[in-house]
Amino acid sequence: MTRLGYARVSHSDQNHDRQVKTLSKTCERVVCETIRGPTADKPLLEALVLELGAGDVLVVHELDRIARSTLEFLRLVARLEERGAAIEVLSPSIDLAGPFGRIIATILMVFAELELETSKKRQREGIERARARGVRFGAPPKLSRAQRKHAATLSAEGRSQREIAELLGVSVSTVNRALKS
Repeated sequence: MTRLGYARVSHSDQNHDRQVKTLSKTCERVVCETIRGPTADKPLLEALVLELGAGDVLVVHELDRIARSTLEFLRLVARLEERGAAIEVLSPSIDLAGPFGRIIATILMVFAELELETSKKRQREGIERARARGVRFGAPPKLSRAQRKHAATLSAEGRSQREIAELLGVSVSTVNRALKS
């Protein structure tokens, strides 16, 4: 029986240390992956699944590290069962070998999915409220209002966008955007 650990973080500025430390205590090998967003494409997890055989165990620190949705989780469990392998979740400790463990894990995945969707909804609402207050998102404009007005004047005088860009110390595309607005 082989025990392989899988650690995943969502952002490159996060690290796997906490998961790896816990997984290393019980696993022969731990694979770390950084995947952002709700994508189901996890190439290193996929490689682990293909490596697992009858009696082997895929060990994860937390349930939400292997799937972002209930459907994705259930598909993974089914694939592992076809291979004769199992999943073990360390926190909270869940044995997925039997139907009771799968029910508990599925319920936990539903709540994790609900939490994710609720968080996304609150984020969208916050962005909408900020925009209504006039908050601008993204990088600050390269040119001030006065510089944009000056660029328009220079353009009206027949200057090329390249000349205007050189005078203002910005790129031609910045001048182009300024003249369009």
